[in-house]
Amino acid sequence: MRNLRFTLAVPAALLVLIVAACGGDGDGGGGSDATSAGDAGGGFPAVSGGNVIPEQAVVDLNKGADPPFLYTQDFELQDCTFSARGKNAFFDSLEAGAYTKSELPGKIGEIAQKEISYRKDYLVLAETKKLNIEGIGEVEAAIVQEREYENDRQIQVSFNWYSVCEQTGSVFSLGEDSFALNPETGEVTDTEGSWLAGYVNTLGEVSIPAMQVAGTAVVGSKYIFDGAPGIALGGSEIIAHVNIKDGKLTTVPTKYYAGESDIPMPFAESAGDMTCLQIEEISQDSGTRRPDLTDVTNKVWCPGFGLAYDTSDGWLLSATVLSQEEANKLTQTIEDNQVRQISQ
Repeated sequence: MRNLRFTLAVPAALLVLIVAACGGDGDGGGGSDATSAGDAGGGFPAVSGGNVIPEQAVVDLNKGADPPFLYTQDFELQDCTFSARGKNAFFDSLEAGAYTKSELPGKIGEIAQKEISYRKDYLVLAETKKLNIEGIGEVEAAIVQEREYENDRQIQVSFNWYSVCEQTGSVFSLGEDSFALNPETGEVTDTEGSWLAGYVNTLGEVSIPAMQVAGTAVVGSKYIFDGAPGIALGGSEIIAHVNIKDGKLTTVPTKYYAGESDIPMPFAESAGDMTCLQIEEISQDSGTRRPDLTDVTNKVWCPGFGLAYDTSDGWLLSATVLSQEEANKLTQTIEDNQVRQISQ
């Protein structure tokens, strides 16, 4: 297995928001009127507008100011063979029907702006996303539908595209369609955060694939987890291996996070003790092009389960694999600016 270089880069800028529709043309523009889970068939789209192999190995989220926030952005993806159903020791299963639920009681809601009951679920869809990306070629990606709820009312749905480099086992994000929803009506209110690898913004910056979890997890490694300058650009650092013991998780402190102890892990009551991976994420503010240190997130990924704890979104409640019939009941589409169930 080839080891990736983890040096630590440049670009940035404002960008036109995109609705890179799951069934779209692959060039960073919008798709059809109905945005659904993905491409259930057919060939690969036309090649993307920009080459995703970066000229510089690292990017600086602080745009050259002190101190630098340096993260690897060149993963030598031209050497990868990608798989939509690949494996990674710590990342969530990309098997069709894989379904997880998490919650965070007492979170300050984005819409309510007061304490709410927050929950999120993730579903790997049977369909895949086909992309043709300059620099790496044709790629097939798993589609993970992500839904968020405040006080049991849905506020968000996104379709995220992941693929695994078979040579390294690293998982990469190739973009997403993101839809904020009116919790009363289900109407789409904005598409902020949508991006697609290969899209070129008005400043000539190219959105590039971003690593989610490395195949070889080396503490201290730094790399981008979001790759769209001006829309969603951020860096991860592998902080430590941490333990779940007797159903409780203890995390370690960082410069921006105090660390926690005895965090309840409901799924671990049956899964038992395990060693997991703590990763810290820092995003760049899309306006100032500086690190947003007011919203630093620490995540814990566990073998066989994936994302087990997120300081922003809570802890994993359960992980299972649904039948196609069960998955269809949870799959959503965006039609005429409205979220709908694919199967009522």
